Amino acid sequence: MLAVALETDFLLALALGEENALEAMETIKRLRGYPMASPSVLQELADQVNHQQDEALRNPAQIALKAVATWGVITPSLAGEQHAICDINAQKLVAQKLAPSYQTGLILAEAASLKARILLTYYPDWFKADFAVLKIFLLQADLYDCSPVPPHFFNYWLNQPPPSDNSVKQKTASEA
Repeated sequence: MLAVALETDFLLALALGEENALEAMETIKRLRGYPMASPSVLQELADQVNHQQDEALRNPAQIALKAVATWGVITPSLAGEQHAICDINAQKLVAQKLAPSYQTGLILAEAASLKARILLTYYPDWFKADFAVLKIFLLQADLYDCSPVPPHFFNYWLNQPPPSDNSVKQKTASEA
């Protein structure tokens, strides 16, 4: 079964009814896959609800937090040692310039720890990473091979996983 991790920005887009996010969720359901939100993603949504002053930014986070179960998104937890391992790997991802920030590295490490094959994200800096090196890093860290994929690229990725020569970055950049 296909496990797909959803990054915070994806859940916010889903809450706003963004077409690519809705289509990606339909594809996951059609394939009998399961979407998941990691603990850090849920924490980011909660932080946005509790600390965001701008209502236009706070409301989608509220909608997403309330609708996660309705959307069929599972919310697995991580044991203490799993979280520590994800923390260490997030730091390494940033140090090796494979993740744009600690938080995005943590979300990818959590997704890979939870055996997600894909991390659906709108965050453009993910697509600057070298996918071959990222894959090697995850496998050497004894994590699942989890690829950051933009929602508009999801169906293509399912039919033809991104090659290691970074042509995904080129295609994503040309579509943007």
